[in-house]
Amino acid sequence: MEFRSRLKRSASKRKVSLIEGGRRHFTHSKGMAWVAFDRAVKLVEDSGCSPDHNLARWKKLRAKIHHQVCQCGYNRKKKAFTQYYGSDEMDGSI
Repeated sequence: MEFRSRLKRSASKRKVSLIEGGRRHFTHSKGMAWVAFDRAVKLVEDSGCSPDHNLARWKKLRAKIHHQVCQCGYNRKKKAFTQYYGSDEMDGSI
């Protein structure tokens, strides 16, 4: 069997087992998206790089992601971040 075919099959199997029950908004992934926008904003602000008129949009996205993670990815009773939005399972990566 060709390597690419085996790799595709393996990836497909993992996706199914990782997200049984449908797609989910994983808290760690959202946090990493926030980091990307936060660092892009800081890079522009600290170094004077040209944001090509994207700075305002990046700031809005950063704030939106932060708000969403705090509202949907945090369990106040357990005082911890969840694995995915709406879950009671804790996220070990955060």
